[in-house]
Amino acid sequence: MANSHRSLDEAALWDQAIEIAENVSVLPGFKSISTGMNAGERFWRSLIDTLRIVEARGIDIFIDAGRLMVDDPRVVFIREAESVALFSANTLPAIASVHATLQHGDIVEGRDAGWLRTELEQIGHFDRLDLIMTNVNAPGNTYPARPAAKSLGVELLGSLPWNPRGAAQFTFDIPTTLPKRNAYVRALKSLVLSYSERLVGQVEDELSEEIER
Repeated sequence: MANSHRSLDEAALWDQAIEIAENVSVLPGFKSISTGMNAGERFWRSLIDTLRIVEARGIDIFIDAGRLMVDDPRVVFIREAESVALFSANTLPAIASVHATLQHGDIVEGRDAGWLRTELEQIGHFDRLDLIMTNVNAPGNTYPARPAAKSLGVELLGSLPWNPRGAAQFTFDIPTTLPKRNAYVRALKSLVLSYSERLVGQVEDELSEEIER
């Protein structure tokens, strides 16, 4: 509504934000993917511009963009992001689906082939893409995270076990009877550490490039 009246500003964002911990807030998304896609590119561009103002105050912003596809208006997040984390299960169908977005003419052809790689290469930042693998205990063809990342041509940021009970405490704030140091929590902490190191390294590389110029 704010965007339709050309008043999508920082105050409008904070009005919708929900504080879930000290200095941590969540801005709820649309109820369905179709609603988000129909919001139009102008809405997402306005949202990005407003989030830049928030970021300038020293606030880190993480965006769960959900499933993206070619010509998706939300792809503006990919173009503007300092880091892009791609999630995939370790099953053959999931890896093949990701592969189709990153490689040209292998599984799919036409404009859909490798569209995500194309988007990032156009702005010179394919190196900002990392993979996070969910290790599903499923019958059939599953693959280790590191070889899968290598076949996709991206860096592996980390992996998480398939553990709905462990994840529920973070996703839905549901109390768990699992030990505090369960496998999911340990993997999550390791992933956060890896991501922090990745972002710090990226900032250092960018500063070095600026100095060399």
